[in-house]
Amino acid sequence: MNKGKIVSIHSFRGGTGKSNTTANLAAQVAMAGKRVGVVDTDIQSPGIHVLFGLWTRTFNLPAYMSCSVWMKPKWARP
Repeated sequence: MNKGKIVSIHSFRGGTGKSNTTANLAAQVAMAGKRVGVVDTDIQSPGIHVLFGLWTRTFNLPAYMSCSVWMKPKWARP
């Protein structure tokens, strides 16, 4: 079994394209047949959910950490 890899994309400034880079990288890796998980750790202004078409902000890191939500998108594999 292959071990997974962790890729971290970060910057100390806002507006540098972190969310777009993350979404594009995740999409390319997924299209190559790999399993991908994305965690938006921007507590103050999360935005990755918009790029993936998840329009509600209830799917965010604090909600997951408190176990108050669980998301299974309709396009997810069973």
